[in-house]
Amino acid sequence: MGVDGSEFGTNALRYAIGEAAVRKTSVRAVAAYDVLHPEFQPDPELVARMRAGVEAEVVDTIGRALDEARGTGSAAASVEHVAVEGRAAEAILGHADDAQLIVVGTHGKGLVRRVLLGSVSRRVLNDADRPVAVVDLPDS
Repeated sequence: MGVDGSEFGTNALRYAIGEAAVRKTSVRAVAAYDVLHPEFQPDPELVARMRAGVEAEVVDTIGRALDEARGTGSAAASVEHVAVEGRAAEAILGHADDAQLIVVGTHGKGLVRRVLLGSVSRRVLNDADRPVAVVDLPDS
């Protein structure tokens, strides 16, 4: 499942935890990041420090989303934290080879909610070779 620190991602994590409890399995929470800006490539030491800092932030983002999702009464399930350098859709799909279900949130921003799905959820839905749940925010 994809986690990005947004309320959409947190709600998707909540859903994934519930599904994992029903299926008697675990959740792999994947968050992607990118630090390979061309300006930094000549300094590998700087890139390594930046990568470590960003990865720590990403793991913290997953932890906060997990705390929030579990704080709302979600079922208990084991959650593996995965921080991956690269694009979000590729990171999610790359860690889904043994998944029963891929879960992503929808951001649907602008252009009629980006024709109802965000770019990451659309890419995952189009490229996945297994079931995908695209989770929106609950109705108020």
